[in-house]
Amino acid sequence: MRLRPKGAVLTITILVGACSTSGETVHDRVSFATDNLARIERQYPVPDGVSIISWLLDGDPERGFELTRESNALTRDCMIESGFSDYPVSVPPLGPPPPLARPLPALTVEQAQADGYEPTSLHEASVDWVDPVVDYFGRLTAAEATAFQVAISECAVQVREVLFENGFDEYEESRQRLESQMISLFDQFYAASEVRDVFERWSTCMDRTGFEFDTPFDAMDAAMPREETFELQVAGSDARCRLELATEEDIARLFRAAEANFLADNEALVMEVMDLSGRTVPSPSR
Repeated sequence: MRLRPKGAVLTITILVGACSTSGETVHDRVSFATDNLARIERQYPVPDGVSIISWLLDGDPERGFELTRESNALTRDCMIESGFSDYPVSVPPLGPPPPLARPLPALTVEQAQADGYEPTSLHEASVDWVDPVVDYFGRLTAAEATAFQVAISECAVQVREVLFENGFDEYEESRQRLESQMISLFDQFYAASEVRDVFERWSTCMDRTGFEFDTPFDAMDAAMPREETFELQVAGSDARCRLELATEEDIARLFRAAEANFLADNEALVMEVMDLSGRTVPSPSR
């Protein structure tokens, strides 16, 4: 049985319970105490059901779009100076919000019956736009392509220096430390008996519909490579069991408490990463 977040940047497993020498706190078991919950939710108002930290770092699609556009414009200027005078303008469309670290991806009965586990609208949005830089690179000669790769690598360094005010290495080091800690949090979360109990109730419900899976993640893994009819059947049963048992709500409630405690312990590191990346904290709710 595999337990891990879907649609998140956190996709590898590391040993948990280790000591930290970088100032942040690491525990050997996730805490579901609610002592910090009210303050954290008031101080960091983010959408329900998503990781507070992931939303703080990556959750604003409009900001991400503007950052990408600025980065691409700087890259184009640099490439023109490097001799690639016809380097194209590359501005991707503003798409859906980036994948956020949800403890359990949302799934409605309507979505499951129509599209299974993956809404087709998201796939269509990702297919419609083709980066003109890819087409441009494909038309270069072998010698030009080699020079292009050298130039684009050098320009990437220059662009990072501009966007991060020469602090990209510091940002990257801090973000890697935070992501390492978040991976530990997710690993501890899915290993906790409270979370396993929620999934066991869901699994019993799925058994009654004729499907044997330990977790919704197992159901998704089994269904998505198969034919569409099978995926729709599994997704439909999954969604109905979640709705009947309030599985998503239970998992979200447990994770919000666990993450609030994590954030209370590691707030300085989170704020450091946000500051280095130029992000701001949403206005506290009253």
